[in-house]
Amino acid sequence: MGEATYYAKARFKSEEDLASKMGKIEEFIKEGRLAYEFWQGNRGENPSDFWPIFKEKFPEVFDYLHLCKEPLNDCNNSLAGKLDFGYEYSTPEQDGDVWLFYTTVWHVADWYPFMDYLETKFGAVKTAWLSDECLDPFDSLTV
Repeated sequence: MGEATYYAKARFKSEEDLASKMGKIEEFIKEGRLAYEFWQGNRGENPSDFWPIFKEKFPEVFDYLHLCKEPLNDCNNSLAGKLDFGYEYSTPEQDGDVWLFYTTVWHVADWYPFMDYLETKFGAVKTAWLSDECLDPFDSLTV
């Protein structure tokens, strides 16, 4: 499986606003990681069996998938790239009113829904992300 490091930034209304939401965002990411493991262990199951259990175990992530308009008729490949929240050693950081997060994920993960959820659910006013596969370190060098 190819992996890449993904980087994300989100600006909030104020330092205090972000500070009050950091714990909730971290809990969402932890739930997302558990949901990923559950999905990987149950891929190919009958959707009518999979989704009720998923919804009960991971209500926040279930809400997230609805927000990103993920069709919940498939519990196999349709979730690929949507449940990539990295490894547990990666934790978000706060720098004033900016939320910073980086982690290693599947190299074609889609973090647009994740950023949309930060805006819709947690009140981020602006978000952005990129993969290290999009970066060329030589672009940072001047000669």
